[in-house]
Amino acid sequence: MHLVNQVEGFGFCKQGEGFDLARDGGLDITGRIPTNTEGGNLSASYMHGWSQVCESVRQLRGEAGARQVAGLNVALSALCQTDQTHPIVYARGE
Repeated sequence: MHLVNQVEGFGFCKQGEGFDLARDGGLDITGRIPTNTEGGNLSASYMHGWSQVCESVRQLRGEAGARQVAGLNVALSALCQTDQTHPIVYARGE
């Protein structure tokens, strides 16, 4: 539920459309908004969001192997496990 709230709250889709976006593959690694490429908090990234920071950097460097998102120039990580959300936007520099 937190992920759907984040996707909607950040404006990636309209309010109430987050579940449809996920169901239709929009959050898959090849979808419009590749999400939790390392597995998210339920798989590989718990550590209170720090692993998500590392994954964002790996993706931007092109070092994510089989989970690499092609042509990535901007990434976002956001930890939302309480009533606070802490988003960080990363941009690829040259």
